[in-house]
Amino acid sequence: MKILITGGFGLLGARLAEHLLLHRHQITLASRSEKQISKNLLGARFFKINWGDISSLQEMVQDHDIIIHAAGVNSINSVEDPVEAKIVNADVTSQLAKVAKNSGVSKFILLSTIHVYSNKLSGIINEDSVTSNPHPYASSNLLGEKAILELNSSIGLEGIVFRLSNNFGYPAFPNNDCWSLVINDFCLQAITKNEIVINGSGEDVRDFIPISIFCDIFDNVLSDPRIFSNDQKIYNICSSNSISILEVAQEIQSLCKKEFGFEPLIKKNQSSLKNSISKFKIDSCMEDLSKFDFDMRFKDELLTLLQFCKLNKEHLN
Repeated sequence: MKILITGGFGLLGARLAEHLLLHRHQITLASRSEKQISKNLLGARFFKINWGDISSLQEMVQDHDIIIHAAGVNSINSVEDPVEAKIVNADVTSQLAKVAKNSGVSKFILLSTIHVYSNKLSGIINEDSVTSNPHPYASSNLLGEKAILELNSSIGLEGIVFRLSNNFGYPAFPNNDCWSLVINDFCLQAITKNEIVINGSGEDVRDFIPISIFCDIFDNVLSDPRIFSNDQKIYNICSSNSISILEVAQEIQSLCKKEFGFEPLIKKNQSSLKNSISKFKIDSCMEDLSKFDFDMRFKDELLTLLQFCKLNKEHLN
C-alpha cells in the first residue's frame, strides 16, 4: 500500500514509517524540513512540504492510497503562538484533505489528541464525551477534527480521527525533539544523570500508550479498511488505564536496577503536599485495543527507550 505520512520526521510519524516499512508498505515521508534518511527508514521516499502551494500539495498526495496526517503544532508551541496553531492544526488539515480528495485519495487519518475533552480529565471519558478544553493545542486540534468530519459529509472524504493519549517511546532519529515528553524525559534523566526529577508531587495521573501499540493499530486498520466506511469516525487511542507520574518514575527506577545495575534517585522539585487529583478512565470504541497486553508492552517500551538512551548517551547528554 502507498502511504503518505505528514510530519514524517516527528516522533510518531517516523516511528510509524519505520514500522510500516517492515511490513513492506511504500512510504512517503512529508515534512517542511529536510533530514538525512536514517538506516531504519531506508526505502522511504521524502517530499518537502510547502503548505501554501496547492500544486505542491497536489504533487505530494498523488498516487497514494491513504494519508496519515501527523503534522501539527505541539502543545508548548501552541501556547506560544495560538494563531499559528490554528493555521497548522486546523486550516492546513482542511486544505490537505480537500486536495487529497480532489486528487483521488479518499482515505485520510487525522492524528488528534485526547486532550480535546478537558484540561483536567476526570470520570469516564469516551468518544461521545463533551469536548471543552480551551487550551490552544486542544481547540486547534478540535477545529481540524471538525473540518475532516464536515468534508466527509460535503465531498465524500473517508476521513477518521484518532484521539491519542500520551504516547512515549524511542525516536527513529536520535536528535528527534521528543525529550519534553514526561516518560522520555525520565528515561533520559535516569541514563544520563542517574536521577529522575519530578516537577510536582508525582500524584497526577495520565493514560500512557506505548508507540509500539500505536503502530500495531495501523496493521489492523490497513488490513481491514472497513473502518473508513463505518459510521464511527472518531476513536480514542488509549490504554484505558491511568498511572501516576510517581509510579512511572518508580518503574523506570526498577528497570534500571534490574537491567543496568544502578538505581537512579527520584527527586521532587516541588512540595509533595497532596493536590486535588482527578481520577479518570478513557474508554475506546476501537475493539482491537482490547487484545493488547498493555502492562507487558508498557514495560517493553520503557526498556527499549532506556536502551536507546544508553546507546546514544553521548549524543543526547
